[in-house]
Amino acid sequence: MISLLQLKKYPKNFNAYFYRAKARIESGDKDGAMEDINMAIQYKPDEAIYYYYRGKMYSDAFQSGKALVDFEKAIRLKKNFADAYNYRGVERAKMGLHKEALSDYDSAIISNPNYQLSYYNRGTSQASLEITREQSLVSVKPLNSIQSMS
Repeated sequence: MISLLQLKKYPKNFNAYFYRAKARIESGDKDGAMEDINMAIQYKPDEAIYYYYRGKMYSDAFQSGKALVDFEKAIRLKKNFADAYNYRGVERAKMGLHKEALSDYDSAIISNPNYQLSYYNRGTSQASLEITREQSLVSVKPLNSIQSMS
């Protein structure tokens, strides 16, 4: 783990904050990880991976709005960032935005055709859209199926 002495000696070392954030995530120190990733972003705001990791932390904390903002920022900074597309799709699917999620999964697959998780997530969203479509069809009765009371 990155020591406090290293960060005291080089307080603007964004990589040190990032790697310590990753270590803190692994050890379960989510608050410390969030502090460190915020410092990494403060010192290097144009690094896509930092926004991606913070987005994942927000997602884990059920803060979809903040997660979406960070995944979008990561994608703006790195256009072919398959992981960011995939996780933005996950957040959109959680919000019931399956068409938008499908678009994200497609972008992830275009960026990395071997990204199996995006294929799985795309299939899940396609199934959710189909179920929603079928439910809407079942809830509408055709006029000719209404029985008279005579």
